[in-house]
Amino acid sequence: VELKLKEGWQPKKDLYLCFSGEEEISGNTTVEIVNWFKNQNIQVEFVLDEGGAIVEKAFPGVDKRCAMIGTAEKGFINMDLVVEGNPGHASAPPKNSAVGLASKIVTKIEKHTCKAQFTKPVKELFNVMGPNNKNPALRFLFSNLFLTKPLVNLASKFIGGELFALLHTTCAVTMMEGSKTYNVMPSAGKIGLNLRLLGDDTVDKAEKRILKWASSALGKNKKITAKILQSNNPSIDSDTNCEQWKKLCSTINDVWPDILISPYLMMACSDSRHYCRISDRVYRFSAMKLSKEERAMIHGNDERVPIPTLLKTVEFYIRLLRVL
Repeated sequence: VELKLKEGWQPKKDLYLCFSGEEEISGNTTVEIVNWFKNQNIQVEFVLDEGGAIVEKAFPGVDKRCAMIGTAEKGFINMDLVVEGNPGHASAPPKNSAVGLASKIVTKIEKHTCKAQFTKPVKELFNVMGPNNKNPALRFLFSNLFLTKPLVNLASKFIGGELFALLHTTCAVTMMEGSKTYNVMPSAGKIGLNLRLLGDDTVDKAEKRILKWASSALGKNKKITAKILQSNNPSIDSDTNCEQWKKLCSTINDVWPDILISPYLMMACSDSRHYCRISDRVYRFSAMKLSKEERAMIHGNDERVPIPTLLKTVEFYIRLLRVL
């Protein structure tokens, strides 16, 4: 932006650059930024934030590189589930310890699957990946959802991973806690859950569902409490039939010709969701080509962006400014 301004460029419309340093700790900076927009009665035409990148083999059977633009993201819950136990000395243990009871809940949760939902971003993803698939079976499967939804859902349960997460609310058991010492029975067993909410699922629905599964695992006589530490409902689906989407896609193709462009559902959460309060055109796209190895470095050891990739990213933003 500074480079273009020095060259005499003037935006035709207002341009806001918004920065937050608290996304990774779920801070309130972006909430406060959006509150400022709301208090100023400002609606924005579109928002561009980090998200998908230009990737190879983005989908089974698709060889072409693809620019993945997140048009929605799943909601999330960080929840503690606590079961009361019988404290005492470990030399005379009860039939079931609090940790044992908590383990029964874990088993129950992991046996259950939430209903499949084919949301708008997922349908749009399949609409791109289906016709461009080199595998005839996969091309038929993902190009004819009006016939094949049950088969796609079945396949997601066998394959698991990202395909399953695209179609379902997920619940991952990530933490477990009992006694602090070896010879003391725990007074409570605690498990930490991370849920990713899809489509019309909500924080309230998910909490009630987890408590129902937990009660059915242990019976009504056991005291089970749930505590939600952080949560957010799924974002709205952004518009992909508008001038802003066309400008974004056109700019991507100017910089990276001969690639596919596809909307998709982000499984991770970003601060982008807050901007949905002031726009229905929130796009999540990190304008850089990343290999599988480079994507694996994100939030990991030796995370980096190659200089040629960074220069191409700068080119993208300069071109985008020209069409705004």
